Amino acid sequence: MTSLPALHAPNTVADESLVAVENLGEQLAKEAEMSCFIPSACAFCLHYHQERNEQAGGLPSCDAFPVIPDDIFGGRFDHNEEFPGDNGIRFSLVEAERQAFSALNEVRREHGLLAYRER
Repeated sequence: MTSLPALHAPNTVADESLVAVENLGEQLAKEAEMSCFIPSACAFCLHYHQERNEQAGGLPSCDAFPVIPDDIFGGRFDHNEEFPGDNGIRFSLVEAERQAFSALNEVRREHGLLAYRER
């Protein structure tokens, strides 16, 4: 049985881009899968409201946002950094939750996800 000729040369910029997109896709899929099991860093923040914002359809809220943006709540944005509309309010770890937060980070690392930064 003969093999078909390659449609393009290996190791091209297009190949590298495709690999980067595939890797990003795998990371996002893993984060989406794990988000069902791993709590958001927001749950460990001093500014987080334990009760949901009923006026916003029961979505999570905090002192910085009436509805926490998906990128922050989903762990795709490190809210130790400025985020549009946060009025200077950033993630601040509840000291009594430090041990649980460290355990959460260990689980994230075990599953190939980036750990949340403590502040």
